[in-house]
Amino acid sequence: MKKMKNLVLLFTLLSTPVLAAKSPLKVKCSTPRSNVVIKINGDKLSLDGRFPAETVAQRTKLNGPAITKIFFVGGEKHTIHLNNKNSFSELEDFVNIRSRKGHEMTFPLNCKKY
Repeated sequence: MKKMKNLVLLFTLLSTPVLAAKSPLKVKCSTPRSNVVIKINGDKLSLDGRFPAETVAQRTKLNGPAITKIFFVGGEKHTIHLNNKNSFSELEDFVNIRSRKGHEMTFPLNCKKY
């Protein structure tokens, strides 16, 4: 009987991470004029409907509910920051684009899950 309880406990502990696994983040973001559309699907990222080769080298920073993704396209550094991946806000979510010469442009993002 004691072995049975131990087996049930072991099975419960081992299966808990599988049950608690979350689906990947699937977000579509655009700037107010919709001249830049960014899709995030877990670790994959597409810009304007294509997967540029330069975006392979990307970094992701997680800080509680916030997420920041950094990638390079055409020599420009793009930083996407979502302040709360569960509740989006144009005031707190943005994309920052920095050129090779150091010029920076920051645009608010309108994001929604898809």
